[in-house]
Amino acid sequence: MGFMLSEKMFSTDEVELAYVEGPKSGPPFIILPGASRRWQEHYIPMMPLLQQRWQVIGFNYRGYGKSGRTPGAYKFSDYCRDIVAFINSFDEKPVIFGHSLGGILAVGAAAEKSDKLRGVIFADPPITNESTKAWIGQDFTVGWSQAMVKVINEGGSVWEIASKLGEGSISPISLSTARSLSELDAGVFDFLGRVDDSMEGYDMDSMLERITCPVLLIQADDVGMGKAMTDKDVQIALSVLPYASLFKVNGVSHGLGFDGGATEPQVMNAVMSFLESLR
Repeated sequence: MGFMLSEKMFSTDEVELAYVEGPKSGPPFIILPGASRRWQEHYIPMMPLLQQRWQVIGFNYRGYGKSGRTPGAYKFSDYCRDIVAFINSFDEKPVIFGHSLGGILAVGAAAEKSDKLRGVIFADPPITNESTKAWIGQDFTVGWSQAMVKVINEGGSVWEIASKLGEGSISPISLSTARSLSELDAGVFDFLGRVDDSMEGYDMDSMLERITCPVLLIQADDVGMGKAMTDKDVQIALSVLPYASLFKVNGVSHGLGFDGGATEPQVMNAVMSFLESLR
């Protein structure tokens, strides 16, 4: 079977959302990307392997890619509402894979729709109120958000944007990131850079306690840009989630290999093993 993806749109009561889906090789597997990322960026390398046994679905949030814009409505609760509506559209129970921001949103979606989910994979997001506020409120995240807004507002071609993202020659990865930024509403960073606004109406502590479907926790190593899922997060999750397993990645930081444009074997081995337990 070839690796094929079909681009489609999904309509909620509020916004049109862009997504892609592969052939129906098995139950749905929905990828929720990290902040500023489209499904096209970093996650394509994992899709061919998954497609052998799952229907791979890449999802772009409101304000991202070809999805509609909703100025002033980019809180976590806004994104989560879209994801819940999307989950409701499936006849068969999906698995959701949330990396970074995608994992933060997966907490709310899984709390709301545990009975509609086959399982959920938290790929190194912060998963409690405390760690999420610390992660998005840290100087690095705030500074990065401000820098991204500046790049987006300055505009330019994909190549011009890529030239602003780092020093030296332009890499394929920087071009992919630049394409995502060229299709991103800068307003999404208005909320990402303001902790209280982002988390308004989004109580992750109580949400975590409502998740009853099987869960895989993937925790990055404390190297490079570090890990977003803290040891305290893991301790709390394992104490409140009835069906949770943990995989700690060795020598790989928060990007989990996706930020290098390649699939990290440790991560994919853990994902595939967990998925086979759900078949």
